Order: sequence, then structure tokens, then C-alpha cells
Amino acid sequence: MSLVTRYDFQYSTVGTWSIPNGGTQAGGVQSANLTNHILSEDVNWTPLACLYLQVGGSYVINSLDTPVAGSAGINNLVPNAQNNYWTLDASAGYEINEKNPSPGAILLLQRGRFHGQCGFGMPYGADEVENSVTATLTRQVSKAVQVSLKYGFYRNRDQTSGGQDNYDAQLVYLSTTFGF
Repeated sequence: MSLVTRYDFQYSTVGTWSIPNGGTQAGGVQSANLTNHILSEDVNWTPLACLYLQVGGSYVINSLDTPVAGSAGINNLVPNAQNNYWTLDASAGYEINEKNPSPGAILLLQRGRFHGQCGFGMPYGADEVENSVTATLTRQVSKAVQVSLKYGFYRNRDQTSGGQDNYDAQLVYLSTTFGF
């Protein structure tokens, strides 16, 4: 069994440059700062030589700050964004026999995004939940040929769009690998 805890910090700046119709560059301004604090945890367990189990998750504190939000006369029409979200995933794999050297795998993923302030302005990316389930089966046909079959089901629910961006999707994927 192994446990992995990780913290990541990401900081980005966004610069906006203007070129008016005359074609002369008018100059630039730093228009936003993007900050992410990411805390993640993974648990891996291999109870048998032919079986593995993995569970993981992360929580992301995401903020976008723009100088326009504090400008006089704007009155919170362009608020700073807080787009925090979390992910959960689980996977399992089982080696069926020597012809199936790469374990079949099942992956479950849920991702949630929420927004704390949308009294003014547009709450982009707010209140969205994505779910997916995939299953993969791999078979070694010969020393040089391997085939893989994957099935996936994906579901997205986006309350911000009033359900207009909701979808359910399925995937069937077949691949062949030739070794030399």
C-alpha cells in the first residue's frame, strides 16, 4: 500500500495588449492574476499480484483577480472569480491471464465545480458536475500485436446554463498496437 499527499501552487499573470485600428501598438496592462492551491491524495493498494486498486482526489482553490473588480464606478459588475472545485477518482485492474498482461481497468471520476459569489456578473463555470465511467480490456494477440477495447460513459450537468449544456455521451474505442 502507498499513500501520496501532494500540494501544488500555481500562479499566473494575464497581460492584455491593444492594437488600435491604425496598427500602432498602444501598450499593455496586467489584466488578471490567477492563483491555484491544489491539495491531492492518492491511495494505491495491490492486495494480489494480479489486482490493483487506486483511489484519489483533489481539492483546488482557484481564484482569478482583476484590477477592474476594484475600479471606481464598476460596482462589482466584474467580480473577482472564485472557481474552487474538487475531483474524486477510483480505478481497479485485474490481470485475467498471461494473454491479458495489461490489466483490465475501470475508472470512475466525479468532478464538481461551485461558485460562491454570483450576485453580480456572470458566474462562469459555476455549479457544474461531471461524471465518467470507463472500462478497458487489453489482450496480447502475439508477441508483436496487442489489442485494446475501451468503453466509456460520460455525464455532465451544468446548472449555470439552465441545463442547456447538459449531456450524456458514450465512447467505444478499439486500438491495435504493433511492436517491432
